[in-house]
Amino acid sequence: MEGPQLQKNNPVAAPFQNRVLAVNPASQELLRTLGVWNELNTFPVNRMVVWDSKSNSKIQFEGEICSIAENQKIIDSLHHKISQNSEITFQNNVKIVKCDLPHEEGRPVNLKLNDGTSISSELVIGADGINSIVREATCSKTLKANYEQFGLVATLKFRDISPNLGTAYQKFLPTGPIALLPLDKEHCSLVWTLPSHKAKEYMALNDEDFLYKLNTILSKVSEPSVINEVNRCFDSFMKVQSINESEINGLRYNEVFSRAIFPLGLGHTVNYVNYGAALIGDAAHRIHPLAGLGANLGFSDVKILTDKLEETLTNGDVLGSMTYLKEYESLSQCSNVGPLFMTHMLQRMFCNESQVLAAIRGLGLNVVNGIKPLKNLIQSAAANA
Repeated sequence: MEGPQLQKNNPVAAPFQNRVLAVNPASQELLRTLGVWNELNTFPVNRMVVWDSKSNSKIQFEGEICSIAENQKIIDSLHHKISQNSEITFQNNVKIVKCDLPHEEGRPVNLKLNDGTSISSELVIGADGINSIVREATCSKTLKANYEQFGLVATLKFRDISPNLGTAYQKFLPTGPIALLPLDKEHCSLVWTLPSHKAKEYMALNDEDFLYKLNTILSKVSEPSVINEVNRCFDSFMKVQSINESEINGLRYNEVFSRAIFPLGLGHTVNYVNYGAALIGDAAHRIHPLAGLGANLGFSDVKILTDKLEETLTNGDVLGSMTYLKEYESLSQCSNVGPLFMTHMLQRMFCNESQVLAAIRGLGLNVVNGIKPLKNLIQSAAANA
């Protein structure tokens, strides 16, 4: 599978890879079914604290939220699993240069590879990322938005051993959120959304200056305001247990490893299927990482498509049957459109300087934090996305 290339600085040996996934319970179950989950070195997240830099509003989630796993370790485990199956032919270091789809059901797909060989099949599954050649062959329209932002990823080491094991943190800034995902008692993974020019500027900093910038921004407390006073009164009225200020203002890091950046955007393909083809993952949809749902939506695609292909074979139809492919498209789009829309709205609401929106989002965070059934509903939806 081809995905976006990371632009890296000169990394030293890192204890963890800089690209990690927040794997929700539904995706864990899929990986467990495939026989790879127990082989991975994962770290469970049972608490998440989110706060806004402008309003100082906060929300926290508790329970089985997700587990953090290194992206490459998941890929390696899946490759190893494939290599053990003699009925699967795995070709490495090749790319599709042309994808010819049939114009009617029952005709084969023809793929031309960059090594000069060709493959013919009843069905091609496009899992080839945001620049998908398979998607291009389907001629499906894609809705896009360029956020003019980059995600800066790295591995961080705590200055002191974290007293809050299993806690993930996210601070919303006008320029974009900072997410800190625990990897063990000493390290966490950083995902920092920045305007494109800022991301490149921060990549050029040496480690000491970069850490100073990060620690300063994390520890900065919002100035007293009417918004903060309203939120304080709301918390008191709702009897909401406040989050310890010293906890979120005391996050400090003294080492950084393997910084890299990648572009952020929104994308959604109108049609996931065509004769002889089905799109999954980033080939079908692209989402901002602020909710940690990108990989989980892709795993959901895999589960839905697999179920439909099994149903196809059980009923004696060919793999490219449009009846079942359309059912996959309908189910998967129903699962994906909601998270894509909500994440896009959150990106627009939080990544700006508007004082009016700061007041609205601050009150919104506190309302959700104070109404437990609503908070549980949001957490359940994210766990099963």
